[in-house]
Amino acid sequence: MGKEVERQAWSNKVEFFLSCVGYAVGLGNVWRFPYKCYRNGGGAFLIPYILMLVLVGLPCFFLELAFGQFASLGPFTIWRASPLFKGVGFASIALSVLVSIYYNVIIAYSLFYMLVTFVSFDGDVPWATCNNPWNTQFCITESIRITEDMNETQKLNITLGRMNTTCVDNILNMGGMNFTDLSYNFTQTNLSTCSYVGRYKLPSDEYFSRYVLRLHEATDFGDVGGISLKLALTLLLAWIFVFFALKNGVKSSGKIIYFTALFPYVVLVILLIRGLTLEGYMEGIKFYVIPKWEKLATPQVWVDAASQIFYSLGPAFGSLLTMASYNQFKNNCYRDAILVAVINCATSVFAGFVIFAVLGFMAHVTNQEVGDVATGGKKMSRL
Repeated sequence: MGKEVERQAWSNKVEFFLSCVGYAVGLGNVWRFPYKCYRNGGGAFLIPYILMLVLVGLPCFFLELAFGQFASLGPFTIWRASPLFKGVGFASIALSVLVSIYYNVIIAYSLFYMLVTFVSFDGDVPWATCNNPWNTQFCITESIRITEDMNETQKLNITLGRMNTTCVDNILNMGGMNFTDLSYNFTQTNLSTCSYVGRYKLPSDEYFSRYVLRLHEATDFGDVGGISLKLALTLLLAWIFVFFALKNGVKSSGKIIYFTALFPYVVLVILLIRGLTLEGYMEGIKFYVIPKWEKLATPQVWVDAASQIFYSLGPAFGSLLTMASYNQFKNNCYRDAILVAVINCATSVFAGFVIFAVLGFMAHVTNQEVGDVATGGKKMSRL
């Protein structure tokens, strides 16, 4: 029989702890939690969220850490303890593969933006203005909100600027009106059909959707378009980074985790400070934190809270079993589970302030309600 290879171990307890934090804290905290929170009663959502953490998420999280640490085996071989559940090992590995594929796509987006930023180091980044070939007539960089200190002419000009002028001309001609009469007969016309309100986009939005992804070129779900060379190259670069991070097991990933687990907090703090300097940020934060207690009576709120806890802490993916399997047998994984769970939830709440400060600014610029701007997050909530 061949000699059994000794299993690697974390260099120290800090590496394992930061690996768990880096695993739990991610896109689910930044994208998914704020959307779930605003959709399910704002600050009131924290009640079912914390209850699900204590009653469901934390016990499952601790169970996987303890099981992996005790057996010192991976997510498939660990089921020697109960061969009947080998399928669970296969399923968790398959699930991790699928998640890794689309997470790396998002990393590729980040790398693409980083490279473009370096190229534009001496000037404005291309998503800062509306003067690019991919921008549309709905792209705006300044607020179009009507304020009380404006006179009637200014208000009318802004109102007309938000409308399809051809549509306005047709309605006025049909009614025998002219622009002089418009300020007096505005409420009697059907100009709401000509409004562009709700269709305005920030240049950053159009840059991502029309230049990076080229979504406007797709006619339907079956028309996926061609391969984007720029994204294909950044995706390849993302996979190369992952390879070098993992090629030596915990010996290499344990060193990289010092950066990957801590740097996101630096970025979140910077983004929050920036968000608090933008106009309209307070409306976004109010929308985020003001509780709507009546939402707690609906079952969907509790379902969303449970799904968010499972998605964020990540039990049943096999990753926790794997990371804990490299621990010393007597490591205090109970303490680690509690600390990681608390840090994860606190990060989610903190990231909500960052996201909704920016959403408040977007609503201010595009003259929309925060709820209308934030509905785009529904797409992200399914990640």
